[in-house]
Amino acid sequence: MIAWIVVTTLVAVAPVAAWIYFRRFEVMRPPIGVFDWHDVVFMLVAIVVVPVAYLALPRAVVGTVLCLLALN
Repeated sequence: MIAWIVVTTLVAVAPVAAWIYFRRFEVMRPPIGVFDWHDVVFMLVAIVVVPVAYLALPRAVVGTVLCLLALN
């Protein structure tokens, strides 16, 4: 239960902290390619969904997913 509260709190804080950071500092353009709004939305959704999914899924599934991602 404590892990769920900690992860949920950090998931809520991450987009707010990013919003505050990007309002204060200007980010230079990447040297190759351009980030479209689709890319930004995908990254924000992944930042919010992945930690909660890792808590909700069984350990065997999480281990399998992490191994597949590491071997990719």
